[in-house]
Amino acid sequence: MQRKSSFKKKAAASLTALMISGLIPAGAAWAQGELVAEMVAEQGVTISGRPGENIMVPVNIYVTPKGTGETSAVTVTANFDGKPSKSITFKANEFNVKKQVLLEYTIPQTTATTVSPMVKMTSTDTTGNDQVSNGTADYVLINVIPNDTTAPTLTFLDQISGIFNVSTLPSQFKFSQDEAGEVFVNGESKGTFPAGVHQFNLPASLQGNNNVTVTAKDAAGNFSTPVSFNYFYDSIAPEVTATADRAPNSNDWYNGDVEVTFDATDVNGSGVRSIDDSVTISTEGKNQVITGKATDIAGNEGTGSITLNIDKTAPTIGGSPDRVANENGWYKEDVTVNFSAEDNLSGLEGDIPSVPLTTEGENQSASGTAFDKAGNKVSTTVSGINIDKTNPVIAGFKDGGNYTFTLNQAVTWSATDALSGLATDATGTIDTSKVGPQTETITVTDKAGNTESVTINYSVEYNYSGVLQPINKDGSSIFKAGSTVPVKFQLKDSKGAFVSNATASISLTKYSDKVLGDNVEVISTSAATTGNLFRYDSSSNQYIFNLSTKGLTAGAYQITIVLDDGTTQTIKISLK
Repeated sequence: MQRKSSFKKKAAASLTALMISGLIPAGAAWAQGELVAEMVAEQGVTISGRPGENIMVPVNIYVTPKGTGETSAVTVTANFDGKPSKSITFKANEFNVKKQVLLEYTIPQTTATTVSPMVKMTSTDTTGNDQVSNGTADYVLINVIPNDTTAPTLTFLDQISGIFNVSTLPSQFKFSQDEAGEVFVNGESKGTFPAGVHQFNLPASLQGNNNVTVTAKDAAGNFSTPVSFNYFYDSIAPEVTATADRAPNSNDWYNGDVEVTFDATDVNGSGVRSIDDSVTISTEGKNQVITGKATDIAGNEGTGSITLNIDKTAPTIGGSPDRVANENGWYKEDVTVNFSAEDNLSGLEGDIPSVPLTTEGENQSASGTAFDKAGNKVSTTVSGINIDKTNPVIAGFKDGGNYTFTLNQAVTWSATDALSGLATDATGTIDTSKVGPQTETITVTDKAGNTESVTINYSVEYNYSGVLQPINKDGSSIFKAGSTVPVKFQLKDSKGAFVSNATASISLTKYSDKVLGDNVEVISTSAATTGNLFRYDSSSNQYIFNLSTKGLTAGAYQITIVLDDGTTQTIKISLK
C-alpha cells in the first residue's frame, strides 16, 4: 500500500514496518513522499466478557517518531475487524501523547479463556498523504468469561446468634465461598474475593434485633442465595428501683428494721434475667445507701439505691427539781421539775416541757417524755418530791392573847403539822416559876421549814386565899374605930405549896361615912404593924398586917392589898 508524502526522503525501514502490519502489501509500488512516524495502539484496561457479548474496549493510541521525526497534523482511524471505526486527531509532531477511544468488539463463541483481536489503524494527514504507519501489529487481550449459570454458595462458620452486650458481641464473622466473586454485606460491596474462608468485621450494631445478610456474585454475574444471621444486641443496663417496706416519718427517719425490695425493668432490652433478693436493714445509721443490682439476659448489670436513716435507740433522759430539798427532804414552796435529754443519732424532736408541782403532798412525782426525730421515746419520772406549804398549828394559845397562870402552874402548849411533821418539839411549857406579867413567844417549825410563832402575854399570880378572919370576905365586918384590925391571908402556888417570899403592901381608903355591915368583930389586942408591908408568919403560913385604926372616924373603908405578882386584892370593913 502506497501513501503520498510531502517528504522527499525514502525510508526503507518504515516501509518494512508498514508491510509487517499489513497496511502496505508486499511488492507494492512506492509512491511519492515518505513515512516518518509509527502508530501504536495499546490496551487501556483489563476487559472481560462472555462469548457472543458485544463489549466496548478502551484503546490508547499515540504516535512515536520515526525517520526524520517530523509529521504534520494527522487523523488516525481505528477499529476492530468488521466493527465501526473511531477517529482521533494528533497535531503536527504530537508524539507519545496517548489518546483513548472506545472500540466496539463482539467476543466470538469460543472455549478459550482469552481472545486477542488486532486493532486496525489508518492515518491521513491534512493533505491526504499518509505520514504515519502501523509498522507493528497491535493487539488487545480480552478475558473470556465462560458461560456460567451456577451461583456461588456461601456458608457461615461459627454463625453468630443469640443475645449479646457490648462486651460479649463478636467483632467479626466468618463465612466460606466456593468460588471467586464479589461479596456484598447488607447490600454493600466489600470487593472481590477468591474462593475460601473469609473473615469480615461485624457491621455496626443497633440496640435490639440485628440482621446481617451476605451475598456473592461470580464473574458470570450469578448471585448466590443470600445467607443471613440474626442476633439481639443490648447495650442498655436494666433500671433498678429500690423500695422500702414503708415510708419514713416526716423527719425522713425510721425507728425500726427496714426491708428493702428491688424491682427492675429493661425497656427495649433483652429482658431482666435476675434481680437481688430483698434485704432487711437493721443497722442504725444516717444516710445508709442500700444498693441492689439486676442483670438482663444480655449480661448488662444495672443498680439502684435507696438512702435510709435508721435510729432504733431511744434518747437518754434525766430530770430534777429546780432546787434541792432541805435537809429533811421537804420543800415549802412550789417546785418545778425540769428535764433534759440527749440523742446522738437522729437528734431530739422538740423540748421537754417542765412540770410545775403546786399541790402540797408527800412523795409527789413528775414525768417527762423525750422524742427523737425517728420517733423513739423515753420517759422518766422524778419522784419523792415532798411539798408542805402550810405552817404548823400551835394549840391552846392565840397570838397576842393575854393569859393568867398560877405560880408554878404546869402550863403546856402543843403543836401539830399535818403533812411534813414537826422539826421542832411538839410540846413545851410556859414558865410560871416567877410571878408577875411576862411575855413568851412559842415558835415551832415543820420539816419543810414552815414556821409558826405565837406570842402570848401572861401574868403569873399567887393562889390568893382571900382575907382571913377576923375579917369577913363579904365586907360585913365592923370594927371599933381606934382598934387594931388584923388583916391576914395566905399565898400558895398552883400545887398548894405555901409561898413565903412574897411582898405584899396594904392601904386603907374610906369610901363612906356610913357604917356598912352588921358583923361586929372582936377587938384585937395585937400591936399595930408599922409601915405598910405584910409580914410572913411561918407558923401559920400567913401574911399578917395589924392595921391600926387609931384616929380614924366611923364609916366604911376599903382595904387594898397589893401583891408583888401585880394583883390587887380589896376587902371592905366598917369602923364605928
